[in-house]
Amino acid sequence: MTWTQRLDPAVPVCALAALTPLVVAPPLFDQVVMPRLAATFVLTGLALGCAAASSFRPYRDVPAAPARVAATFLGLTALSTGIGVDPRGALLGEFQRYQGLITVTVCTLLMLVTGAAATTSSKVRFLAWSFLFGGAVASLYAILDVAGLDWIDWSNASSRRAGGLFAQPNVLATQLVVCALVGTGLMSHESGWRQAVAAAATGAMLAVLVLTMSRGGWVAAVIGACAFVSLSQRITRATLLAAAGVGVLSLAAVAAIPQSRTVLDSAVARADAGSDIDNQSTRLSLWRLAFEMWEDHPVLGGGPDSFSTLFPSYREPDQPGIGTANVRPESAHSFFFDQLVGLGALGVTAFVALVALVLFPALRSRGGGPLEPIAASFAAAIVAYFIAVAFSFSEAMTGWMPWVLMGGLLGLSHQRSGAGERRPVDRVVSSWTRGGLLAAGLVAILSGCLLVLADWNAGRAATRSDANAAVEHARFASRINPLLPGYLLQLGELEIAAGRYDEAAHHFHEANVRFAPTAYSLIAEADALFLVDSERNRERILALLVAAETLDPHNEPAAASIDGIRQSIEEAN
Repeated sequence: MTWTQRLDPAVPVCALAALTPLVVAPPLFDQVVMPRLAATFVLTGLALGCAAASSFRPYRDVPAAPARVAATFLGLTALSTGIGVDPRGALLGEFQRYQGLITVTVCTLLMLVTGAAATTSSKVRFLAWSFLFGGAVASLYAILDVAGLDWIDWSNASSRRAGGLFAQPNVLATQLVVCALVGTGLMSHESGWRQAVAAAATGAMLAVLVLTMSRGGWVAAVIGACAFVSLSQRITRATLLAAAGVGVLSLAAVAAIPQSRTVLDSAVARADAGSDIDNQSTRLSLWRLAFEMWEDHPVLGGGPDSFSTLFPSYREPDQPGIGTANVRPESAHSFFFDQLVGLGALGVTAFVALVALVLFPALRSRGGGPLEPIAASFAAAIVAYFIAVAFSFSEAMTGWMPWVLMGGLLGLSHQRSGAGERRPVDRVVSSWTRGGLLAAGLVAILSGCLLVLADWNAGRAATRSDANAAVEHARFASRINPLLPGYLLQLGELEIAAGRYDEAAHHFHEANVRFAPTAYSLIAEADALFLVDSERNRERILALLVAAETLDPHNEPAAASIDGIRQSIEEAN
């Protein structure tokens, strides 16, 4: 075996599962999501590079039917992006979600390379233990968070609910549900001290899951547990009792922390869905708007992550929980409604078909093989993930998880069926596929590095007291990552602060031309033009204000800004 054949693509994939909770970088502009997105890109690129250097042959090592459906899904996503309401913005996706075409492509490649890498029982177990380690790390930090011992200053973190290293309780709950189910599979598969370790980690995750107060996470955990029990034929009553017992003991240990008792009291109150009627009304109203958006774009949707872009045109003045506030919801707060709005009926059908093709072998082979409990836990974790995000949304922090789990199931099903024989044309095809895999891996790694570099510069721009230095950082960020309108808007704001009104107007205009404009970006351009020369730019300013008013007619703060600029124009003339 040569040194290149020793490069195992399973290693970067397992590193992604184990270490993603640890990838935090407070100095970034987006300190929570962007580093995880970049890590997903880089580790996927490393996995592709290892696959190119080893003996990986995608046409032999990946089941054909899921690969074809995955290619169809990507093609439909690309088509939805191209004809959608914001083609450039849909490439990377909405800020702090990043579920655009590029991210979906990377995750699909991650699934395929994981399926090809999971060629042996030991690699599948390694992947399962990596998920367990990642969940254990996240739960440990969450306990420190509840106890007031965390050392990271998170922006927008909840003070009542455990958010842990994700600073977002629902995201933490999603990760814990997935990892706890994988841990339950390890408890059924392993024995001795390994079983005890898996039980302890799973129990800690279940205890912290309660502290997240995520009702969607709780529902997902129950449904995922039922799915695991129905799929696994080797699980015993003793295993279930052990898991429940460890969870109760872990929760009791957490309750011993004085600071956690208030959180537990809130969790008990939150378990009553009726105590949060306003929140439920807000979510239902967003789902209704999403359905209306889909009715207007039924076949291919409005493009990935397009709910936020379409929202101003569909909102109502009495929108529950929002009203006439200057709010831009990041999603419909349901993964499936987001998919329906973004990809339409064809895209959603292709995605559901892909998930079904991956899950079907696990359903068909119940009770077979030594890794059957792990396969059942992977399938149950996939089901639980989609139940959790049915009440929330997919994002870059945990969005890679179902793809890796689906890849693991592909590898397990391929192990059962046996790999095909090497064909005479393999040597010729292999040279082309290796080159393509290596190129894709390098692009993914470079993209991840550029994402972090751009966001670091944007973060520096937001904290620099020197206006000119802040502008330079923001300009550099907008140049090396031209796919986020927020960088251009930040640059325009900093240029106004530095007195560079002409340049500010230019960059606001650039953001409005490149991406689907918002009422805020149109008003910002109008305001900058007013500062440049209100008399010379009068007609253009008034046209921008009319466009902002038409785009978001029920935004009261925007309307107040529009009226203020109009009044200033009249006074100036």
